[in-house]
Amino acid sequence: MKIITMKTIKNIIDEFIKLDCVAAITLGGSKSTNNDDKLSDYDIYIYYDLEPIDVMTRHNILAARCSYLELNNQYWETEDNGITIDGEYFDLLYRNINQIADDLKSVLIKGNARNGFTTAIVFNILNSHILYDKNHRYQSLKDKYSFPYPQKLKENIIRQNRNLLSGKIVSYDQQIAKAFKRNDQVNVINRVNEFLNSYFDIIFAYNEIYHPGEKRLIKYAKANAKRLPEDFEENITSLLDNLKQDKMLEIIKQIVINLDKLLNS
Repeated sequence: MKIITMKTIKNIIDEFIKLDCVAAITLGGSKSTNNDDKLSDYDIYIYYDLEPIDVMTRHNILAARCSYLELNNQYWETEDNGITIDGEYFDLLYRNINQIADDLKSVLIKGNARNGFTTAIVFNILNSHILYDKNHRYQSLKDKYSFPYPQKLKENIIRQNRNLLSGKIVSYDQQIAKAFKRNDQVNVINRVNEFLNSYFDIIFAYNEIYHPGEKRLIKYAKANAKRLPEDFEENITSLLDNLKQDKMLEIIKQIVINLDKLLNS
């Protein structure tokens, strides 16, 4: 079990453990992988079985223990975000454990690929530290899906996301070229972001490692991938440094060429 040293965070967790509907609580994010820094917050995942924890119950647990609190944010998942009275930032994320089981099955058993971040949920589940696990349901999920990277999933991720990079009418390189000609810099940035999301999904699938999420992707790939495209970091850095210049399209072309060399090798 990962030890939570901050008193208020631990106290919050202890209060949620008392609720009958709570099936498991885990610590995720950078603090669960020893990759945190002074800007990192506590990502606490609270898994419920059938009915979600109502907002008033969450308020009663959190309000007196926080100097600042945002309840029931719904931007990505159901979250409560705040700062404890001892100055620790936290995100509490509420998940239906049955839905998570279905998501894992969809990705790992059925091999369903997504447009970027396909295996981020798998990475999160397998790498989060268990703080509480009633009836061992969370550990059972980890045990069930701790097997080698599925080849069907690998092939589907690479095929779907490679088509999104170039070679199709809807591919990101075509969208970026049009946005660039229109001088639509906001659209250029949006499409480059999606291009990189699919690119990294391919990189991690090719190397049969799960996607760690949004942060420190270059660092993670260099540390964990056995093989990377030629000039991997240099080309990404160059792309991001040249978003307003003609050479951006040539850099994208070279990134795809180098990726294809890797995939075809």
